[in-house]
Amino acid sequence: MRHIYPERLVVVAEGHVICTHERIIDRSHRQPGRVIYDWRHYLAVVQRKPGALRNGAPFVEMPEP
Repeated sequence: MRHIYPERLVVVAEGHVICTHERIIDRSHRQPGRVIYDWRHYLAVVQRKPGALRNGAPFVEMPEP
């Protein structure tokens, strides 16, 4: 289930909030759209495919350890 608010999107499953994303709204039609990744949403993928950490777009910008 999704809850869509003017400033954020909230994904809920079985009564628990799975993730929240700030909405990025750009009304310019002259520039390409933006893709924003949250690396934390891909941790299950990294557990199955460790090479995704090295080559995956969601992991290009990660915080310092």
